[in-house]
Amino acid sequence: MTGCRTGEAIAFMWCDVEWDKERILIRRTYDRLTKKFYPLKNDKTYKGEEVRKFPMFKDGELWNFLKSIPQSQQNEVIFKSKIGRVINSATFGNSWRGQNSLSIQCKGIIPTLIEQGKLTKYLSPYNTRHTFITHAVYDLGIDEKFVSK
Repeated sequence: MTGCRTGEAIAFMWCDVEWDKERILIRRTYDRLTKKFYPLKNDKTYKGEEVRKFPMFKDGELWNFLKSIPQSQQNEVIFKSKIGRVINSATFGNSWRGQNSLSIQCKGIIPTLIEQGKLTKYLSPYNTRHTFITHAVYDLGIDEKFVSK
């Protein structure tokens, strides 16, 4: 619903939700290799901003989705594993691609969509950014410069 990168979604914390301003802040990413949080890689030449501000309309889809998640401490990530930790790349990969081993049985998002005829081939998680951009520009008619910002 935001077009953010996977690492940015994993690093999204409750302190990044500004309910009163009806927006979220995207200000960090999670690196799966180092298992650490880092500031965004944004080009700081654009007004020196290191934070992306994304509108979240009251009672809109993103607002209601976040409201449906039990809120915890401000410095905790919003999207956690089943045991309450930061989502790791293996867990995310299993959910995305699917996993069929003796210990893990998970059909996966992409294989399910292929089976339903909604996709014809495997797409990496990064493709969700392209889908978001295409939807915003062509379906919703949002100016390309605004989406780019």
